[in-house]
Order: sequence, then C-alpha cells, then structure tokens
Amino acid sequence: MTDTGTSESPTGSSEGSGDDGSTAAPTGGVDATTGETGGDTTLPPPDMGFDAYCRRYIECGGTYYTDEQDCLDESYQYWGTCPERLALLEALGACVQGLTCEEFGPNTNPPSSTPCGQYYDDLVASDPCE
Repeated sequence: MTDTGTSESPTGSSEGSGDDGSTAAPTGGVDATTGETGGDTTLPPPDMGFDAYCRRYIECGGTYYTDEQDCLDESYQYWGTCPERLALLEALGACVQGLTCEEFGPNTNPPSSTPCGQYYDDLVASDPCE
C-alpha cells in the first residue's frame, strides 16, 4: 500500500483500534474461545477463519502485507486476541474466502464496501481487547 500519511489498520481502514498493548502476535492455531495458542503455532487449513482472509488477501494481489503470516501477525497485534475480536476476525475471513478478487480488491476496496462489509463494520464497532 502507498503511504498516505494516515494510520491504516491491517485490514485497510483507519477506523477503530484494538491494540491490546502486546508486542508478540499469535500465529495460527489460536483458540477463538480463549485467545490462547496452547503452544500450537501451526496454521489451520487455509479455508478456515481469518487465515482464509490473509490467504485471499495475498492471492488477490494485496500489497500491504509481505505474506500470509505477516497479515496474521499484524492483524492480531492491531485488533487483539480476545475471544470477541477473534470470533469477528474468523467471521470476516470466512466471508472473504467466498469473494472473487474483483469483489475483495484488497488494494482498491475499503473492507466495509465489499460484500463482507458488515463483518468488518462489526469488528470496527466491537470493544477493544483489554
């Protein structure tokens, strides 16, 4: 993404902030109910949850992240890993998985303007992780 001098969330918007102050973001294998990794850092199947968002982001030519893992790390660091936010990220990822690259358009379409916009709006409106 081109630096425009504005703060951008990892999902492409300057709205909302869920930074929980942590310095290390979890990788795949995060339990959506507890937010704990349980020591398992393997990625779930690529067609599940927020991993699907990051996979689709790279497949559709998104340029803000260097790869899928960077997308996961930065997103979890930005939005946090509390159960509510993890569930919202999972729902967004599940929706994005079904979009064509034209519909998703990670470099051109704000997340709230895609067919998955309500999931993103719910994430932005959610309470930050503590």
